[in-house]
Amino acid sequence: MSQFLHFCIEESADFRENHPFSFLSGMSKAAFPTGEYEIRTFHVGPMTDEEYALLPQGMRSDISRVASGEAHENDDNVNILAPQSRDAIMAVQQEISQFARRYIVSKGITTPQVIAAIDELQRKEMLQAPPDVVRDDARLHRILRETVWQVIYRIELALEEVLTNHLKHGNKDPRKKVGGEYWINPLGELHVESWDSGEGFRPEGVPDPTERDRLEVTNGRGRLLATAFSDGFEDGSNGPTGKLGTSVHQWHRLERLQEVPSHLDECSVLTHYVHTAIGTVLHTEEEERKKAAERERERQQS
Repeated sequence: MSQFLHFCIEESADFRENHPFSFLSGMSKAAFPTGEYEIRTFHVGPMTDEEYALLPQGMRSDISRVASGEAHENDDNVNILAPQSRDAIMAVQQEISQFARRYIVSKGITTPQVIAAIDELQRKEMLQAPPDVVRDDARLHRILRETVWQVIYRIELALEEVLTNHLKHGNKDPRKKVGGEYWINPLGELHVESWDSGEGFRPEGVPDPTERDRLEVTNGRGRLLATAFSDGFEDGSNGPTGKLGTSVHQWHRLERLQEVPSHLDECSVLTHYVHTAIGTVLHTEEEERKKAAERERERQQS
């Protein structure tokens, strides 16, 4: 494992070991709100000069050209995001999403809540299969698991977009550091604050990727996606975290989702997630049946 990625994971591991609750068991202070909560830290980089020297010559050239203003990080054939940076993003993304998942599984989304959402879908004639099919014990467990994944998926997407922006548009150099903190407050909300070592930016100066003349532009959508997949989002230079460079504060609801109205239909956010989960589970089961039938045909023909 490279020093760059190892250092990123190692700091959080040390932080966990010094806490009175085990990270592996998920028994953090945040999992049992009492008015206090645990704040965890993470960072990506900085890459050492020795490791930087081992990057491909073309990537080091691109980083230098972007730093001098000869090129822009969004230019075609310009690549300044090192493989180690991508690995570190994935490590932080997985660490935070697992932290959130343990909370959701322990108290965020329950089987009775999923059943209530199924009842609501049935009343609104939005259920994709007969109630007895959906309520089958084994299938109900898969629907619960997929519902949890719907929440986690949004968190992971937002984290990936924000961390990538910090590294690519903020630092523009893997030898600079991205730092952050995350916690779950007593209201069951996951908060993530992050910051980079760049020069900052003005949010109002970012082009709107939904404008007609930018619909086919392949970059510039990261901030829009991160905002869309978060329940709350703030950013800017010396922004909500008070750090230098660009800082971001995003937060995500992990519980009481049945109380939040969805903007996509007349149901709650939880019911919308359950609806999507049911469709995914039924589709997956159908695909598995087709594959099993195909294997049986091949067996009989052999």
